[in-house]
Amino acid sequence: MELLDLCETVKGNARAIAVQIVSRWREIADAEPWLALPPELDFDHLPELIRALAAAALCTEYERGLCRAAAGLAAEHGATRAEQGFGENLIHREYHLLRRALAERMKRDHGENATVYYATMRLDALVSVVAAAALYGFNRSAIDDARWPDILDDLLDDWPLPTS
Repeated sequence: MELLDLCETVKGNARAIAVQIVSRWREIADAEPWLALPPELDFDHLPELIRALAAAALCTEYERGLCRAAAGLAAEHGATRAEQGFGENLIHREYHLLRRALAERMKRDHGENATVYYATMRLDALVSVVAAAALYGFNRSAIDDARWPDILDDLLDDWPLPTS
């Protein structure tokens, strides 16, 4: 399977993948209760984030606009979690679990080969960036209004993703 095939598969199945990821998160929490997520959380953002991650990490050579779009979704997610009254540690757990579940799913669904390994590493690198963006969004109220419009671009400048 080629990288572009993986991209289209993940994007096309994002909603089903999101449901399976949330189910996996619950399994992980049963075995590792310190990673449990509050039961009242909604995961409505997850399919869109999965599609954005796949588009940016798997369909292109880290096209900046697609990476910026994924980071923007994550920043919105972080801001929403803050508005909902959750602690910042929730962001860390959510993105840790996302990284873990994506890696497990890639291996389970597509096997162990160089393309899957490469795709998983690209997703992992981008999840690191979007996790930072989510933290910026969560802490939006502490960031100077004049600086906010450039914050995600600065993040992408400071944390450059590989171009190949």
